Amino acid sequence: MGTFDTLLLAFDMDQRVDEAESLWNMIIHTNMRSVSKRLFSRMISIYDHHDMPDKIIEVSFFEPLISLHLALIFLTILT
Repeated sequence: MGTFDTLLLAFDMDQRVDEAESLWNMIIHTNMRSVSKRLFSRMISIYDHHDMPDKIIEVSFFEPLISLHLALIFLTILT
């Protein structure tokens, strides 16, 4: 998952949000049960960095099993 995190960070730094989102969707669909909080946090940070609050909410509640953890991450980013 470290490689995905690095790639998402690179997309963020290059202002390539669409490509980051495409990679994120691929990660979610292939590893739905084992996506780390770090990757969720990275994607939330990307959306926050590019002023896309509606997307932050989508990411935060995509996986019901970890929505509580993501809500906490979301609140931490906003404060």
